[in-house]
Amino acid sequence: MASFLSDEWFSQMRSKLSSIKLLADAAKGFEEPVEPVVIQHLVKDAPDSRGTIGYFIKVCKDCIDIQKGKAADPDVWMTTSYSVASALAKGEIDPYQALLEGLIKMRGNLSLLIKINNLITKAHTIS
Repeated sequence: MASFLSDEWFSQMRSKLSSIKLLADAAKGFEEPVEPVVIQHLVKDAPDSRGTIGYFIKVCKDCIDIQKGKAADPDVWMTTSYSVASALAKGEIDPYQALLEGLIKMRGNLSLLIKINNLITKAHTIS
């Protein structure tokens, strides 16, 4: 398995995400189609002097993608430490518990995030 947040990891994640069937899941919870939904992640304290690493997940009606860097206009911002982000990606900690404990900081249009929760959970646990 590739090192978390390495270029190889992003490549593997894009490949895995492309196999997720979204059409039915994306429609759940939306009164009207709202797309794309962009979630920007900022991961602090990455090892090897990488500092803060940004990546974003873009969810559309028929696609889901992950890209390294900063999105132009994200709907939601999430910030966490490298150790917490890595544990979340591996499914080792519950995202709700991490949020309640203040390990994840969020801002933006959180109602959109709630509506696509199943997709985000699926995206974070396929690594």
